[in-house]
Amino acid sequence: MAVKKIFLGPIFLIGLMISILSGLVTFLLSREEVSSLILTLMFLVLTMITNLFSAIKETEERLISSSDIIAALKEEPLLWKVIPQIVNDYLATKKLGAPFYLEEANRTLVKTRRHLHKMADGRMVQDIANFGTVKMNLGEKPSKNLKAVSVANPDFWRNKYGQYIMRQNAKAIKRGVDITYVWIQDIDTLAENLDILKKQDAIGVKVYCTLPDRVSDYYQAHYRIKDDKVVFRYELGRNGHAKTQRVFINPVEVDTAVEDFETLIKYSHPLKRYLPLLAKKRSA
Repeated sequence: MAVKKIFLGPIFLIGLMISILSGLVTFLLSREEVSSLILTLMFLVLTMITNLFSAIKETEERLISSSDIIAALKEEPLLWKVIPQIVNDYLATKKLGAPFYLEEANRTLVKTRRHLHKMADGRMVQDIANFGTVKMNLGEKPSKNLKAVSVANPDFWRNKYGQYIMRQNAKAIKRGVDITYVWIQDIDTLAENLDILKKQDAIGVKVYCTLPDRVSDYYQAHYRIKDDKVVFRYELGRNGHAKTQRVFINPVEVDTAVEDFETLIKYSHPLKRYLPLLAKKRSA
């Protein structure tokens, strides 16, 4: 490969053209074949030397880059263990001779790299269809505060997912964590779930309510903010329940979410202001 770079590199090809042209010009002007040949050879030798140094420099940069990667791998035991396994498995898949297997392997590598790149940029997407993922992520313990906006189907609070979050919120409040929920639901939905609202209020959650027609669609999103440092945004399924979770630690995303939440609070009212109306609606 190094030999090919020396003789086929762009620097060499450009230099070769200059050498030939200069030799041709010299010959046409002086009509001295020996002088033109010597001049051409001199340019050619200089070009080869320049191209050789360029190739050496490129090789050196690659070696430095490789040594940096090896050093990083040694510092991360998991990477040191997993990367060779990935390479071996990929080569073993390639040896099978099945094109669709290799295509899937390529897609898997690209998908994994993109996922890691998003994480490096402070973004992550997770499927929360199973309870284990919900316990691991939704139950992540805040240390200072938790802000949440609820537009999802309130039935969530009556299943094991919601009950688990309710228990985690109660424990967090006992630790001194400040928790604020903003419910964006119509009057009928709020009235139907008055028992849940009261339970949240009873454990110490600061419950606010607002109606969908009081805020723009932009603010009607289902998300949580942990300690003003991590944002959890949820994509809702047809049943109104969360199906995927996007996690952001990017400062821009976090700051935007905090500002939106503070704006939303201004268009909301504490639960106690809605209680008479909701109680009357529920008893009707």
